[in-house]
Amino acid sequence: MAFDPFIQQIIEYPVLPTQHQSKAAQVLQSRYFLPPGSGNKDFLDALNGGIWYDSIEPNVSCPTGNCTWPSFRSVEMCTKCVDVDPSNVTLSHGDVIPVSLGTTTPPEQGWHIPVNISILDGTPSNYSIFITDQHMNGNYKRSSMTVPRYLYWIIDGHVDSPDDSDENLIPKQRGLGDLFGIDDPLTVTASAELDFSTRFSANISALLSDHKGQSTFLSDLMGAIKVTNVTECAFSICAKEYDISVQSGDSSVKVLDEDFGSLYTASSTSFADPKLCWKPSSSPMTNWNTTGQKEWFLDRGLKTSLVMDPANFEFCGVEPQNFYEGLVALAGNMSMEYLAEYRNTTDGISDGMIDAQTDIRGGYITWVTQGQNDIQDMIASSANAQRATYVGLEMLMTNIALSVSSYARKMSSNPIYGVVTTQDSYVVVRWQWLTLPAVLLVAGTLLLIATALISSRTGVRVWKSSTLPLMFHGLESEFIARNMMIEHGQCESVSEMEHVADGTKVDLGMSTSEGRTMLRGAVPASQDVQTVVRRPSRRRSF
Repeated sequence: MAFDPFIQQIIEYPVLPTQHQSKAAQVLQSRYFLPPGSGNKDFLDALNGGIWYDSIEPNVSCPTGNCTWPSFRSVEMCTKCVDVDPSNVTLSHGDVIPVSLGTTTPPEQGWHIPVNISILDGTPSNYSIFITDQHMNGNYKRSSMTVPRYLYWIIDGHVDSPDDSDENLIPKQRGLGDLFGIDDPLTVTASAELDFSTRFSANISALLSDHKGQSTFLSDLMGAIKVTNVTECAFSICAKEYDISVQSGDSSVKVLDEDFGSLYTASSTSFADPKLCWKPSSSPMTNWNTTGQKEWFLDRGLKTSLVMDPANFEFCGVEPQNFYEGLVALAGNMSMEYLAEYRNTTDGISDGMIDAQTDIRGGYITWVTQGQNDIQDMIASSANAQRATYVGLEMLMTNIALSVSSYARKMSSNPIYGVVTTQDSYVVVRWQWLTLPAVLLVAGTLLLIATALISSRTGVRVWKSSTLPLMFHGLESEFIARNMMIEHGQCESVSEMEHVADGTKVDLGMSTSEGRTMLRGAVPASQDVQTVVRRPSRRRSF
């Protein structure tokens, strides 16, 4: 009873986490990024995916829900945004351009005012202020003015040339200098917020007058527009260092470092024309003439002019124009509409207003903003411009970089295998519960050895392993002959043995005849030993 619980507690079967390398734990790595061109569907899908999806993380495969990977580098796309001092932004305008709005009688009129915005040493972007003057009932007229509120454009420095002579120029050679720590951004996007009063008063008749009158109108209009917030975002190839893990099904993706590297022009016997190459800052410049340093890409079984050094994450064949053409769709604006209503008479503009907010004094009217200056009240030149206004240019460019990076990893398709953690059952021996069984085993062994030694010394033949010889010392041989054999005779049945045993009294002591401790029987005083010896023994037959 005491031994059994110990046996039951000796072994247990715990479930413990086990880690082992597995190809099932997989994340993709990119060692180069050379998109096939802005017209490629997959590349365009990657760009549009970044515009319309909030977050794109690396695709991680972890069947057990618990995986880890060693930190690794991957050639992808990065973006970096900074705020620009509005004083470095210039607004300028062109001449008023009349626009016919239809064939109504009297005819409706419109004016297109070209305006451009440019950041210091950057490529300007053109947009328009559009004014209309429409007839309503009778002499009542309505004028609308559309003024951009948010502008988005691409600063590229690209020079259009029919022979693509600038295809292999480093961006800094095309007008894009170093930008906030990035030596060679492939392209730069910019956004600007314009502040225009909710009410603007001007003489609309000046638009119908001579050039001098138009200049006065334009001066008043441009003076009312202020540039408040300007942001630039560089878009560049980079080498990211990742630390990725999955715990309980939740993935953790950490970017430890972003190396924007640099571009350079290389020549080699391997390709006829100089190529634009990219390398990380931490990698040496590859000698493309060295045997074994390059790896040709295959396009339908034919060699192309795209080469790479996979060990150093270095490659040639970069075409910045592809990135510019892919991002140019972001250019656009969000505009606010301003309205004014008035009545035109033979004496000029009358003060008989149908809009209480319209101010008519000496030919002046007041355009009043429509809505609450919210995004939903604005007029979008494109869905992309509207999306950029909702999320902000920096977040938009970050999402585009993540989406294009995912496309780069799929193109390269170089897997990084990780360590899978599984829950496995183990057999564990609880050694402390073996204490009692071990003590009993050792004690039994020692007892057996002691029994054998003591028995051999006393001349007892050990035929069975037992503790009985040590506990039962035996009767003196004289007592057996005197008391058992002579007085009672031989006991031939169990009942006789029990009867004799009940009447026999012995004590444990030193035997004078045997010389050791034995069970001794007392001799009755009235009984003579010789007499007892001559007494015949009693036999019983069965």
